[in-house]
Formats: sequence, C-alpha cells, structure tokens
Amino acid sequence: KGRAVDAVSIIATGRGCPRTTYPETDEETEKVLFAHALRGSPVVNIDDIKRALCGGPLDKALTSDTIDGRPLGQSRILTLRWLAVVFATGNNVEVRDDTRRRLMVGRLEPQSDRPELRRDFKHPNLLGWVRKERPRLVKAALVILRAYQAAGRPKLCEHIGSFEAWTVIRASMLFAGGLDVAETLPATTGEGDPTRAALGAFMSGLE
Repeated sequence: KGRAVDAVSIIATGRGCPRTTYPETDEETEKVLFAHALRGSPVVNIDDIKRALCGGPLDKALTSDTIDGRPLGQSRILTLRWLAVVFATGNNVEVRDDTRRRLMVGRLEPQSDRPELRRDFKHPNLLGWVRKERPRLVKAALVILRAYQAAGRPKLCEHIGSFEAWTVIRASMLFAGGLDVAETLPATTGEGDPTRAALGAFMSGLE
C-alpha cells in the first residue's frame, strides 16, 4: 500500500510520500496536520491505520484550502495554505461519519495470505522504474489534461460537493477512456461502513 502511494508521489513531486501515524485523538490529529502545513507537504500518507478514519480536523483538511494551528511554544494562531493530497493506508479500514463523502477507496486484493512474498510483478522494482520513467509519465498526465482542455472541456460528470475544482481531473480521466474514480466513494459503495455491512448481513440472513 505504501509503495503504491510512493509511486504516485514520485510521479507528482519527484520524491516518496512522507508518512505519519494516525493519532488517537482529534487534538493530536490537528497538530499533525498543522505540522505538515508548516512543512508545506504536497502529499501526506496517514499510514497503517488501526482505528476508524474520521473526525473534525481531518474532515476540515480534506475540504479546505487553509488550516489553522498554533506553533509549538507560541500563543498565536496561524492560518496556512493547505494544498496537500492526503492518502490513508491500512487493512480493512473503517470510515465513519462525514469523512465517508470526502475520500475515494483503492482496494488491493493480492489473493494471498503472504503478499510480501509475491514475485509476479510486471515491475519488480516499481519505485526504481517510476523514477526512471517519471518524465514520460508526467508528460502523459499533462497530455491527458491538455487534450480535455483542447476539446472544450466537455461536461462528462457532475460536480461533487466541496470538490468542484477536482472535477477537471475526473473528467479528463473519463475523456481519456478511464474509469470514473467517483464510483469508489464510500458514501456510494458502502465501503468500510460497519452499519451498512451489518444491515446487509441481517437482510441476507432473512432470505
């Protein structure tokens, strides 16, 4: 999971994605996110999540272009630009509350109980290959965006509330023949929703 995130980060920034643990409280989460804002991190990976993914500080960071916080040892509050793309990785992550409409899910299914032993990869050294091919991969991404722009930016999908600016990315992928990434929204699929899963199990038991 982390390697896949690093591959995306290398294409976008030239470097791997900084990883952070998911704090136990909203207060600590707010501090961690503010620290990344101070650093100016363009991408952040909340790694190896063990508890439910949710909470006010995370929700605000996912839908805002600024973030407030207090530098360590100071009483003043700073408002910083927040433009980071946030990744979150873990096994069978549970997503709760309003966070469900703020993220998209990517699922890895290695069909093995020991995925770390797999050797049947097209690119065994994925990160090395991405670094080598980065110029070509960046060019391909820009060509897709430029082609969509040159076509007059046809309306291929509806806006998603709070993420209107990202519609151009989603529409460009559709224009290039890709899948609709919005179909992975947990609010739509029920991914990681224990209430919906329990209800589904209950209804299945009635059949």
